[in-house]
Parts: sequence; structure tokens; C-alpha cells
Amino acid sequence: MLTATCALAQSAEVLVAGRVDKIALLPSGTDACPRVCPQIATPLPNGGTHVCISNDCGCQVTDIKVDQLLLGTDPGAVLQVTSRLGEWCKPTFPISDSPLLVHLRNGTARWSLLDTQQAARRFDAKPFDTIGKVRVDTLTHDGGKVRLDELIERLAK
Repeated sequence: MLTATCALAQSAEVLVAGRVDKIALLPSGTDACPRVCPQIATPLPNGGTHVCISNDCGCQVTDIKVDQLLLGTDPGAVLQVTSRLGEWCKPTFPISDSPLLVHLRNGTARWSLLDTQQAARRFDAKPFDTIGKVRVDTLTHDGGKVRLDELIERLAK
């Protein structure tokens, strides 16, 4: 499954290969996970009412065990991604130890499983638009997959 998440605190661009080490769920309304709608109804100066409706169910803190830094500042052994839970209150990262390509930029995290079945590691291009200065749609696609070594080579230019 591929998805994009809205990371709350990250702003620098980072690209890593790694694996999910831990996912912690945080209830909405805590200091670490403020409510999306602090008030359901807010009176407006014109006499109307602003109503906030949300299906927010909390946040997640995902620890990605870094196997390889591919771009950006080294986050150390663990890259921590804080984000809202996905639809139906499910974590947005996979609950497995499968290898992943994780890209953080401008507060958004995107990821793809890394296919290691063939000689070269490959990832699904769909979740990504631009990584560093490389437009992913300019890379060689094979059934929607892109070779990671081609991306690494282009990032080095």
C-alpha cells in the first residue's frame, strides 16, 4: 500500500532507505496531538456560527530505522515521523519490517515499499513527484517501478 502523510514537524528534505521500527499512536486532544477542531461551534462577528466537523482520530509517531541516507541531513539511526492517522484511524506507514524508501520534504512524508526481489532495488514512482532536484517522472519506469540506483545517480549530479 502506498500513501502520503502530513508530517507535523519536519521541514528539511531527507530521503532514506529503512524499515518501520515502531509506530506509537497518540490520542487527539493531547499536547503532542492537538485537536483539529478545538471548538465544534465558534460564534462569528456577523452573528453566524462557524462549525468544525472532523473525523480526526489522533496522531502517530513512526520510527524508521535508517539503513541508508540517500539525501539530506543525517537523522541518525532513527528517522522519526509525526503525522495524523490515516483514514479509518489506521497508521499511514505499513506495520511490517519490509524495506521502504521514505522521503520527507516541506512537512510531508511519502513512502514506497522497496522491491528487493530483483538484482536492483526498485520503488513505486506514484507517491513521488520530485526528490531533490530530480523529477521522478523523468526516470526510467518499468511497470510503474523505478530503479533506486538510477535515482541515486541522478541525485549525485
